[in-house]
Amino acid sequence: MKRKRAEADLAKFIHDIGWDWKKFEDRRYCPNCRALLYRVDDRPYDGMATVNGIAIPIEVKASKLNFAFSELKKHQEDGMLEWQEKHNRYKGCWIFLQMGDQKPNSKQPNRRRCWLITLNAFLDIRTLCSMMETQTLPYSEETTNRKKLKDLQISATTLLGKWELKWIPGGWSLPREHLFNTYYIGARHDQPTIKA
Repeated sequence: MKRKRAEADLAKFIHDIGWDWKKFEDRRYCPNCRALLYRVDDRPYDGMATVNGIAIPIEVKASKLNFAFSELKKHQEDGMLEWQEKHNRYKGCWIFLQMGDQKPNSKQPNRRRCWLITLNAFLDIRTLCSMMETQTLPYSEETTNRKKLKDLQISATTLLGKWELKWIPGGWSLPREHLFNTYYIGARHDQPTIKA
C-alpha cells in the first residue's frame, strides 16, 4: 500500500510542476473476471516524467521507517545506468523515495517525507551505508537501534536533506534549491514576473 501511495504522490507532484507522467504497467487484469493477464517484472524503472521532449526515468521506492537497499533490484540499477550512459546524462535517472508512517503534515516525529534523488547520489549513499555494515537506511536516528548509525548520524533525514521535497497543503512541492529544479525547471522560475 505504501508504494501505491508513493506512486500516486509522484504522479500528482509531476503533474503539479506542469510535466506529464507515464507510469509503465507491470501487470494487467481482465476487466471482466479480474484474472491476471500478464505480468512484467523486469522494467528498470516505474515510469517517465516528460516535458518539451525531455524524458526522465524515475523509480519509486517506499518504506515506513527502514529502507532496504535491496529494494532497488539489480536489473533496475543496471537498466537505469544503461539509460544514463546511452543518453549521455549523468543526472538522467532519479529515485523517488517516500518514508514515514504518519501523515506528512503531522507533528509526529515519523511523518511521511519524500526525497527525489539522482540515481548516482542514491548509489553513493548505499555505498556509504555498506561501509557502515548496514544494508538499510533508517528514517532517522531515533528509529534505529544501531549505535554506530546514531553516532555518525546515518539516516534518511540527515543524509537526504538537500533532496527533500516540501509538503504543502494538497501535495509535495519542489524547493528552489533542489537539483531537479536546477537541472530541468530553474530557468523557467528565474524569469522576471511580467505584470499587465
